[in-house]
Amino acid sequence: MNIIDILSEYPDFSESTAMETCDEDYRIYILVNKQLNLSPGKVGAQVGHGIADIVENMMADKRNRKIWKQYKACGSTKIVLKAKTTQELISVLDQTKHLQKTYVIDQGRTQCPPDSLTVVVYYPIPFQKVPICIKNLSLY
Repeated sequence: MNIIDILSEYPDFSESTAMETCDEDYRIYILVNKQLNLSPGKVGAQVGHGIADIVENMMADKRNRKIWKQYKACGSTKIVLKAKTTQELISVLDQTKHLQKTYVIDQGRTQCPPDSLTVVVYYPIPFQKVPICIKNLSLY
């Protein structure tokens, strides 16, 4: 018996799997500011803040809900990339002003100075339309 067979016996499993068809392959790109030298746990928390913001904002808008459904139907791909410096991150932001995104600004209570830009999370982007400045970044 494989894991899908086992999980399908759980009543909430169907709620966590995509039921739509994948018409356009959307992906979420997450940019992490490596200059801050955050621990893996802190990065995970910051990414979680960004994803939570995007989900909340997308569910509030009918057009964005349709995009979210497409994103989910295509496998919910998230690609985590690193910006080596804050300046490199700002450079990418300058080139992607036309794309929706959320900015995670840390309050500075633990590992970084107050008001540090730790993570930027882009709303789902069709894979064919990802800007070159994002494609040029390395995986985190």
